[in-house]
Amino acid sequence: MKETLLKSLVDKTPSMLCVDGVKLLYQHHFGCGHLLAEQEKVAQRIRQEIASTDEYPDCAPAEFIGGGLCRLNLHHPLVRSLSSERIAAMMQITQEKHLTSPENSLPAFLKSLDLLKEMAKNGQTPFGSAALEGYLESYAREGYPMVSHSEVYRRQYCPAYRVVLSDFAVLLPLIARVEAKMRREGKALVIMDGPCGSGKTTLAGLLSQVFGAAPILPMDHFFLPPEMRTPQRLSQPGGNIHYERILSETMQPLIGGEAFDYLRFCCSDFTMEKCHIPAAPLRIVEGSYSLHPQFQAGWEKAGAITAYIEVDDAEQLSRIAARNPEMLDMFKSRWIPLEKKYRKAYDIIRWAELRLTSISWEAGA
Repeated sequence: MKETLLKSLVDKTPSMLCVDGVKLLYQHHFGCGHLLAEQEKVAQRIRQEIASTDEYPDCAPAEFIGGGLCRLNLHHPLVRSLSSERIAAMMQITQEKHLTSPENSLPAFLKSLDLLKEMAKNGQTPFGSAALEGYLESYAREGYPMVSHSEVYRRQYCPAYRVVLSDFAVLLPLIARVEAKMRREGKALVIMDGPCGSGKTTLAGLLSQVFGAAPILPMDHFFLPPEMRTPQRLSQPGGNIHYERILSETMQPLIGGEAFDYLRFCCSDFTMEKCHIPAAPLRIVEGSYSLHPQFQAGWEKAGAITAYIEVDDAEQLSRIAARNPEMLDMFKSRWIPLEKKYRKAYDIIRWAELRLTSISWEAGA
């Protein structure tokens, strides 16, 4: 764990004891695997804990603990509105993904314990250095197991949470909206727009997983073929998306809930490839330009849940540079300006029911 993050988390809980600091670091490195069993048993324990705890409307829905993880607060009304099965699914997905994290290792955990010891020596922890050294000697002999919060911590802070991916905290309002709609109507259509680098694809994938592998229709499959890239067409805000094909090939079955086939445009070799979207209780349309005015009537008819994913400009460029360094100049000079033109021309954000802000990669580290 990074020193600045650990210091900020320790400062928030001045009644923390040694065991509570170790628990925080353990969760940062190893996630929620110690709590996982059969899915229904996990869900049952969540139900029982929510039933035995109070609702705190003013608390934060999640606390980021680094490593791409957060503590999802079971006291928060939005979290409590979710089914326990949904939270259990979030935990299962989290552990599957976190297993490949470089943080998920004993050497990394021991390095963070050394950082905690250094902070204690410098008087930056609520507990003293000698107390921590003594505790860690015993803890090492036990083989570095998972630990429980101290009674002091429980009385002071009433902890009730589950460790999940930070991206689930970003998605929380959307997950709650989808679950509520599916309870009422048995189905839902979600539209996720936002600029490149905002995490739409990742967030859509997680939303799909937490609802049982819901089908995703990517807007990237509908870029314009070369013969349509005329100056007149590209001068239109959002004109670089092949909205005619979306309207003719996908709109009606998306509204009606039927399975359908469509043609994916492959940017690498300008070929068309047949794809299939099955009928399912939840389906997701993901990508820049998915809230284009050409589609508004269709999305309204379908009663779609619309979301716009926002990202800080500096974070956007940092992500693109890390992901596609050779394409950074192209994004800066062409794709990002086109998206900004589209967003401004149509005031796209106002069409979205939800505005979600992607957490920075640095904050999740």
